[in-house]
This record gives sequence, structure tokens and C-alpha cells, in this order.
Amino acid sequence: MGREEPSGLPAPPAAGDAAFTAGLRDALEQAGYTEAGLRAVQGRDEEGPDGRPNLAYYLRRLAEPTPLHTLVRLFTLNVTVAEDEARAALAPVPLESVLASGLVEPAPGGGVRSPFAMSITGGLRLVHDPSGSAFAGIGRAHVAGVGASALTLAGVTPRRPTGRTLDLGTGSGIQALLAAPHSDTVVAVDANRRALGFTAFNAALNGVGVGTRLGDWYDPVAGERFDLIVCNPPYVISPETRYQFRDGGMPEDRLCATIVRRAAAHLTEGGVAVVLANWGHHAPGEWWEPAARWVDNLGCDAWLLHDETFEPLDYAAVWNRGRDEPAYADALDRWTAYLAGCGIVAVTAGVVLLRRRAGTRNWLRTAGPPTLAEPLGEQIARVFAAEDLLTEGDDVVRQVRLRLPADHRLEFGMRAGDGRLAVADTRLRLLRGLRSEVAVDDDVLHLLARCDGRHRVGDVAMGLAEARGEDPDVVTAAVVAVARRLLALGLAEPSPDAPTKR
Repeated sequence: MGREEPSGLPAPPAAGDAAFTAGLRDALEQAGYTEAGLRAVQGRDEEGPDGRPNLAYYLRRLAEPTPLHTLVRLFTLNVTVAEDEARAALAPVPLESVLASGLVEPAPGGGVRSPFAMSITGGLRLVHDPSGSAFAGIGRAHVAGVGASALTLAGVTPRRPTGRTLDLGTGSGIQALLAAPHSDTVVAVDANRRALGFTAFNAALNGVGVGTRLGDWYDPVAGERFDLIVCNPPYVISPETRYQFRDGGMPEDRLCATIVRRAAAHLTEGGVAVVLANWGHHAPGEWWEPAARWVDNLGCDAWLLHDETFEPLDYAAVWNRGRDEPAYADALDRWTAYLAGCGIVAVTAGVVLLRRRAGTRNWLRTAGPPTLAEPLGEQIARVFAAEDLLTEGDDVVRQVRLRLPADHRLEFGMRAGDGRLAVADTRLRLLRGLRSEVAVDDDVLHLLARCDGRHRVGDVAMGLAEARGEDPDVVTAAVVAVARRLLALGLAEPSPDAPTKR
């Protein structure tokens, strides 16, 4: 059997030399173990009671011993395969080398198996502990794969050229690996030694450079600053400490609050932190109010994104699925009692974005609910820039030349009546991500027609006032207000390089 750690869980696979991981990467690609290949064999996406793939269905679907089927049985179903089938699927990498790495191990009774799962996200192959949508039966030091929260964090993170990136609580390393192509240096921190082992193996498997450090949160990077910090912490407000990746070990939402507030001291000027968080509400109110207190007086601009707000019973149900009926009922009672004891009447899941901007008046923005599973990084960078501009005042806005982002759509709603069609509703929308929208009246439409990167807002206003014979100051104030709203919603952006045209 494979190597075992004090946790009782298998030690992560060892990367060995670069030739081994490069060969393994090529073998997986050649066999078709890709996102497209896995989709092709997925079929009906059948799950068993534990949230993992239904063995009875998939063993029959993957019965033909092709290299791809063999690898899916090894790394998705985690069942035993014949040694000769594994050797053929992993060729030209010798099976003995893969066994030596610990990625696969001899199975009782013959054949080989893998104690690990291998998932693919964004073209990256990630090895991690097997788990389904339910958490029951997994160990405390379990290292999870790429779930919904990891995809949310990945989608919200701005992807710009970055000097130093910190992945705080790296897990299997997905955020660190995604940051590597646009970062000069990536540091991945985790208190779970197994997580760092998976991160190191996954970095080697994908041919990227990531440094790892063991320790609690910011302790391993004391005194250091980063241009980007990403963090998917154990954010669940829980009475338990069952899982390192889920339960933060601090009362209520104190861990998330601490991570957010300490981030400011580790950001370079202009640096951005993106932190997933849950926060508790001690009284009815706006979804953003508890997190707004975390970001106060940090010397950072802050943007709070809303995902979902839960009643206590619903929150307990989400985080305890997969247990047998008596354990599930007990967990619901314990969790709701814990939340009630803390005075928590609701829990919000969301994202906190910080950008360090010292020596100035910082802004706070709230938005939600966006479609967080979609990439938002470009939109977020756009709105950060817009918020900076808007704080400069109306005189600056009048000088701006606007353009519409590529992901916009101008939609006209029509109404039939009296034998003809008439425009009933016109809206400008973003097609993905934040999905902002604004109703379009004649003033907005006039400005939109000139959002080509050449016309200054003030000149557009003066032209409109002249055409209508109206007071230029009144029209300018109205057009500037429209421009401010479009900028704030990410529905327009400045075009600083285009020539000015009156």
C-alpha cells in the first residue's frame, strides 16, 4: 500500500524530477485525459449517495479498456485496474515510476489503484483527495478538489500582470497555479502539510513554478508585501473543527474578519486582495453591513460582492449534507443552536475585494448578486478604475471620453398595438459576470451613440443642449449623472488613448 502520514491519510504524491512530471503530463494528454475527454465519457453525470460518481453506472460505461477509460477508472472512480491496462494508459512513462511517486499503488489482490483523484480545471490537472458533494467520512487533513467556491474565487480574481502573488490557504493549489502565468512570483501558504505536498506536485505536473510555505495564515510571510492576495479560507461559521478546509477554528466569523483586516498590511500600494468569506448577521439589515465593518479604516478601497444569504437552518443543511439521518438531524440541531447562541439570525456568503490606496479617501462599493461562476476579473478591474475616476468629481468626468465594453448589449423591447410596433423598453446590459443593466431614455441613448472613445462627456452634453435649445448647465448635469452611472456599473469605461472629437 502507499505511504501514510500521521493523519492516517496517504502522503501526497512526490513530483520527482522534471522529466517524470513532463512525461506524465504528455501521457495524460496523449490518452485524452483532458476537459474535453472527460466531458465525452461523462454521460448522464450520475452520482451516488455520497456525491461521488455512481460506480455501477460508470463501470459499465467505461468497460472498454481504452487508455482514457483506464485513467478515468484510476483517477475519477478510484477503482482497481489491471496492471497491464495501467501500464498501457500511462506509457511511455514506466508504471514503476508512477508507483514510486505514490500517485498509484499496488491494490490488494492484484492490479493497481490510486488513492487520489485528478480533476481538470482551466486546462490544469490537479491531484487531490477523492470526495463528492457530501463531506461525510473524510479526514480532518483532507485536501479538497476544485469546488464551487474555488471557481468563484478564480472567476473574481483580476488577471493582470502581477509581481508577487500570495495564495493564502492554498489547498490543492488551484489559485496559485492560475496566478502563475501572470505573476513573477507565487507563494502558496497552508497550515496543512498535505496541502502543500499536493500543491508542489500539481505545480510540477502542470509545469509552473510555485513556492510553498507551511504555517498559519500570514505568519510564514511576516513583513512581506504582495501585489495580489487570493484566499479561499475555511470560512464556514461552524460549531465543529472536523475539517481543516472547512472549519476555521475561531468563534463565529472571526477568522474571515481577521484574514481581511490583516491583508491590508501585506498589500503593496495598488495591490489587490480577493477573499471569500461568510459573515453573520446579529440583526436584520443589509447583506453587506457586517463585512463593511471589517474593511473600515484599512487604507483600502473595498468592494463587497454578494452571493447568497441563508437562514440558520438552511445554512446548517448545506454544510451537513451526506450524513446518515440520525447524524444529520443531530447536526442540524447543534448548528442552529450554535448560531442562535452567537446571536446570529442569518449568514451571508460573499467576496471581499480590497485594493490598497493609502493617503486618500477610500471608497466602499457593494454589489450583488453577480453570476460569480463566470469570469469577472476584467469587469472588476474596469470598475476599480471607474471608482477612482468618480471620486475626482464632475469636472473630471466631463473630460472623459467613454467607450462601451465588448461584453455589452443594447436591447430593445417592442410592443404591438394599433397595427404597428413601438419601442416599449430599451436597456443596456452586460452579457456576463456582473450582469449590470440600466434603462435607456433619450439622454442615455444620445450619450451611448457617442461612446466611441472620441467624444468628451462635456462636449456631448453641450451638443445635446444646443440641439434642444435647453440650458447647457442643466443638460450637462444630467448627462454627467448618466456617465457616472454607466461608469459605476461597468457599462462604460474611459478611453484615455483616443483623440478628442467635438
